[in-house]
Amino acid sequence: MEMKDKVVLHKGYYWPINDGSQPITSDYAHTDSTCYHLMNIFPNIPSVVSSYAVQKRVIVQAGGNAGFYVKQYAEMFEKVYTFEPDPVSFYCLNLNVTTPNVFKYQACLGNEHKCVKLNNTYYSQGEGHGGSHVILNQEGSETPNFKIDDLNLSICDLIHLDIEGFEKFAILGAIDTIVKCKPVIVIEDFAPWKERYDSNLGQIEELLFAMGYKFIDKVTGDTDRVYKHESQCSVAINLVYT
Repeated sequence: MEMKDKVVLHKGYYWPINDGSQPITSDYAHTDSTCYHLMNIFPNIPSVVSSYAVQKRVIVQAGGNAGFYVKQYAEMFEKVYTFEPDPVSFYCLNLNVTTPNVFKYQACLGNEHKCVKLNNTYYSQGEGHGGSHVILNQEGSETPNFKIDDLNLSICDLIHLDIEGFEKFAILGAIDTIVKCKPVIVIEDFAPWKERYDSNLGQIEELLFAMGYKFIDKVTGDTDRVYKHESQCSVAINLVYT
């Protein structure tokens, strides 16, 4: 089957047909699909998340999924770097997001340069394409894994990570960028997914707090957590009261 036969145009966006327990059609998406979740439950997350950034020049975002959030970020930020490892989702991402200010990578984010294996949960468990996640130490690994620091960014205003429990490793691979640029950082917090990698929120916050970050707020139904560097918190207060 060709890649074009694995996707469908649903309400103006291309989505993987096999996204959840039932196929996506042009006008129907089951409530357990990533498509339905993003378009109907949390459609405005980029607006909410980006409101915490003092400036909107550069964002690093993962996972890009089919590009529903990426397209919104592209309208707010001067440059968007997005990572999406799943081939069908990445195909949709390229169809949905065509503006030249978006740099798209079919890859995972972590703290090592190596290929990793993906568990495509939409086939094995009937979950949405957003449920695909890294399986460590598997033979036949073929998906490249990069560090955010590989981008060697001089400016980064926001890092938004929704990578199915792999957030700790992405942060470890972004230490130089975080220390240099002090971006707002948003991570997904769902303990069962972090446990896949012997990770937890306490470990992530220990890393962030050691770099001068503070917890600011919860978004996306309390599953995403926002952190800002203490120097940026002062900037926000000054902007309000001066």
